[in-house]
Amino acid sequence: MRRPFNEWTFTHMNRLMPTEPVTRGGAHRPLPADRRPLDVRYRFGDRDHTLARLHRRTFTTAFVVLHRGVVVHESYPGTFAGPRTRMQLFSVSKSVTSMLVGIALAEGAIGGVGDLVGDHLPALRGTAYERTSLAELLDMTSGVGDSEVWDVPDSGIKRFERAVLGGGDVAEVIRSAPRTAAA
Repeated sequence: MRRPFNEWTFTHMNRLMPTEPVTRGGAHRPLPADRRPLDVRYRFGDRDHTLARLHRRTFTTAFVVLHRGVVVHESYPGTFAGPRTRMQLFSVSKSVTSMLVGIALAEGAIGGVGDLVGDHLPALRGTAYERTSLAELLDMTSGVGDSEVWDVPDSGIKRFERAVLGGGDVAEVIRSAPRTAAA
């Protein structure tokens, strides 16, 4: 899928797939902001380029720069983007998950990243994930799952897609994922 179709899709997933609102907790602390324009240039090949050119070349949807916990720059170069736009997070979800694991470690809810998935999630005992460590999940070296092949009807990603769209059980798709490489 190409721009602008995928950008619209990624910012309107709630219109295309089942979603569930997640409410924030009672206490929240917005990040402090001291916004300013960024006059950043970078060298690629034998030419200097601007940040705006990078955004056009990479189809950047949203761009935020934090410095010591303060938002110093925020822009939305995407056609369908803005500060209140819902966005498909894709790999950002992994970063959020790793932060939550860090919090669980700090609070003692998890012994360590060497803990096995099966010890924390009984539903994954007897699956390829059972003997996978939390560290292997965090750095995506579990060896579980097959290639992301979208044009094969019974590939893992297509079964996952069907389950998400209401034609199956997402947990069962995850439980049935094969080990395809050593961890």
